[in-house]
Amino acid sequence: MSNLICIFLLIASLNINYDFLLLNSIKIKSQTITTDNLENVYVSNNNQLLKFNNKGVLQCNYSNVSRGPISFVDATDPFRVLVYYSNFNQLIFLDNMLAEIGSPIKLDDLGIEQTAIACASTQGGFWIYDKQNCILISYNKNLQVVNKGSKLNVLIGENTNPNCLIAKNNQIYMNIPEIGILVFDQFGTYLKTIPIKLLASFQIQNDELMYCKLDSQLLVFKLNKLDLKTNAEKNIILPDREGILDAKLEQDKLYIKKEQNIDIYEIK
Repeated sequence: MSNLICIFLLIASLNINYDFLLLNSIKIKSQTITTDNLENVYVSNNNQLLKFNNKGVLQCNYSNVSRGPISFVDATDPFRVLVYYSNFNQLIFLDNMLAEIGSPIKLDDLGIEQTAIACASTQGGFWIYDKQNCILISYNKNLQVVNKGSKLNVLIGENTNPNCLIAKNNQIYMNIPEIGILVFDQFGTYLKTIPIKLLASFQIQNDELMYCKLDSQLLVFKLNKLDLKTNAEKNIILPDREGILDAKLEQDKLYIKKEQNIDIYEIK
């Protein structure tokens, strides 16, 4: 496998200290958080999805007990939020008020029996990773197949479970914690692997990959920003040292997920 992985040499690494102003702390237990480019934060907890603005005020919520727990939320398009349910192999699109857009998409009906992850694509479609056949597939809004990538069983094995999938800048990024982030072109063809392991989630903004990790030497949490063109890395030292599970950045707002709350900061 090693000869198929593109090893990235970080040509620069810079720690950056900002001043942070705590705007709000949302007292809520969450499984995952994600954000959109309008600075909203989406909190999933079992079968419920809640949307807060950048000041921590609840805007709306969505829940459907019949589909089981929410597995993944993609808010790349805040007016067409994708919610994926792995237990029932379904996904649904929601509008900016978290109201359903159309009927749920039952992937079994498309002949896909084992889906590991899904995300939104352009023009109202979506990507899925077909775990049974080890392949990325994209569908348009009419549920027609647009692209099928190359088979990945030799590269990643047949029992691999990706936990995050993002389509951005004409590329698709799929995170497999024990391997790293696999990068594909707009047709689903494998390009390379970014060997950053054990991530729960990540963001792609402009040409930067962002992810949260503990610096074991400095004992501080950092939001790492990797330039995908130059491989230069900048690290934002987060304004807390304990209990951080995840962090997201949208413009000048920082969202930190902990066990029992989500803290929203303004970066000064």
